[in-house]
Amino acid sequence: MTAAKNLPEAMSGIQDTLRTLNDSGHKYTSDDIATLAALVGSLANVVDALVHDEDVPSEKGVAIR
Repeated sequence: MTAAKNLPEAMSGIQDTLRTLNDSGHKYTSDDIATLAALVGSLANVVDALVHDEDVPSEKGVAIR
């Protein structure tokens, strides 16, 4: 199952980004929020694919083969 293999990577991307931002001690900028939103979107795609037992879409509605 491709989606299951992508789940840890998607989760770690969010964790790494949050850790980096928190460790730097600066306030979140709009770019930081956009990066996090994109990472959360990727995680949502993985979870959706797991729920529906499909490959993970690289773009909405487009499956990776």
